[in-house]
Amino acid sequence: MRLTHRSLIGWLTVALLPSLLQGCGFGPFGDRAGRQGDAQIADIVANLPELRMPAEVVSKPSRAEVLAAYERVYGLIDDRIENHAVGKRLADLKMSVGEDLDISGAENPYQDAVALYESLLETAEGEGKDQILYQLARAHDLVGETDTAVLYLNRLIADYPDSSFIVEARFRRAEIAFSAGQYRAAEADYGYVVRLGSSTPYLQNATYMQGWAQFKLGDLDQGLRSFFRVVDSVLAAADSNPDSKMKGADALPLAEREILDDSLRVVTLALAYLDGSETLAQHMRSLARPDWQYQVYEALADDYLDKERYLDSVATWHTFIAENSLDPRAPRAHIGMIDTLIKADFPSEVKPRKEEFVARYGIYSEFWAFHEESVRDGYVDTLHEYLTELATLAHG
Repeated sequence: MRLTHRSLIGWLTVALLPSLLQGCGFGPFGDRAGRQGDAQIADIVANLPELRMPAEVVSKPSRAEVLAAYERVYGLIDDRIENHAVGKRLADLKMSVGEDLDISGAENPYQDAVALYESLLETAEGEGKDQILYQLARAHDLVGETDTAVLYLNRLIADYPDSSFIVEARFRRAEIAFSAGQYRAAEADYGYVVRLGSSTPYLQNATYMQGWAQFKLGDLDQGLRSFFRVVDSVLAAADSNPDSKMKGADALPLAEREILDDSLRVVTLALAYLDGSETLAQHMRSLARPDWQYQVYEALADDYLDKERYLDSVATWHTFIAENSLDPRAPRAHIGMIDTLIKADFPSEVKPRKEEFVARYGIYSEFWAFHEESVRDGYVDTLHEYLTELATLAHG
């Protein structure tokens, strides 16, 4: 604490007030003498150095000290409810210690916490019992005892459907079921979380894993719907970020980009088992042709190209153009179709596609009239190239 000259004057004035009053009379010279005394004190104080008082240091007890204090008190409190509350706090502290032991590789890191939670579970009555069940399930799951973890999760879900832990409990149970190959049970629990919508932080992960469960069950169309919801949520979040100068997949952080890429990979795999681009077009129509649909068509076309299924790749680009003739990316899709035909060494198919490109996107086309110059600038060089080539062939 720092004492300034002004505050110090105040303190000294109060301290010296009795002696000042003794030197002050009520005659004509008393007031002047008082003012002279105040001036002398002020001069003395003004020349004093500034004082710094040491700040009060309050030490925070360590976790070990807090844990020891709870251990000394637990079991000695007459009030059963208060004693139980102390026991829960002590168990939570032991769980925290167990997490550190788990990280360091210790054996049975949660043994003490589990023993106390199980004891509390026997004496708990109603309120707080769901939290104990949750912590027991979590402790057993962390050490790989999934069967026991599921037993506690089942009790929590069945007995406390309105618990604040219910959403995470259903998600964790779904994760365990999926890992065990129980895809039907996993799909049901993931579906419960998904139906809650954006009110849960597990929505995206649950939707993604529900798609995988549906895919494992052979329900490919339903799985596609789930993965398309993931794609939509990831790209919508990227486009809604006001701080990002980039849009779409380019604006995604690494983790989100991995989710998007993996979702698109599963989508192309599922479409390969169905009717390819035709199935994709059906789903895009049902979703009102979202802006991100081009990325899905591109992923499917590239997947076919990598597998040297050239005609399927061309058909995918053609489907996008047919479904979205005025989309600003239609010329890019058309160029992708031509490049694939060139790579596949189908020269007889290239010239008609280039003629179609000129007709679709040339200066007399509906596309040219519909779009602004910024869109036309994206393909005008290719248009000039094709026009020159076709004119040369015509002249020859």
